[in-house]
Amino acid sequence: ANFLQHAVETLDSDARYSDPDLSPVDHPGALQEDARQKVRNLLQDLVRDDAAIDRWFGEFMTRPDRDREAVPPESPVTASELVARLRAGHSLRRGPVARLAFIEHDDDSATLFANGEPIDLAPDHAHAARLVTGREKIPHDDLVPHLDDDAVRSLLVSLVNDGLLELSAR
Repeated sequence: ANFLQHAVETLDSDARYSDPDLSPVDHPGALQEDARQKVRNLLQDLVRDDAAIDRWFGEFMTRPDRDREAVPPESPVTASELVARLRAGHSLRRGPVARLAFIEHDDDSATLFANGEPIDLAPDHAHAARLVTGREKIPHDDLVPHLDDDAVRSLLVSLVNDGLLELSAR
């Protein structure tokens, strides 16, 4: 039910149900076969959309528990501050309520899911999804080679400032 609700809410307005072609009904309380078939077709098309299902699943699986929200740092970190600290030997660790996962796509791009929010990564930056997921601590040695990449650096800054990743002591 959650997927269908999500799918209907994100439908393009042109794809939403409408019934301008319906003929008058014999009884005002009757749901016509044409209308029911139109809704069946609409819902069946939604369930056949693998990309939409995958996106929903990533959002759903990484959504935080109701009473748990990531807490951003007291003062946001800048890209230059983050780079300096990582180069100085600090690592990153997953925040206490962070839920991170990813899906790799056939075109070599990826979608990173961070606490229910999808982040699309182009093929040149898709490796960042593997870099930040699946472990509690991300050693600085794994991060430093990617710090000259604007997109990866920006992603790291965003995840830190959202409270999903935290700088740790050396």
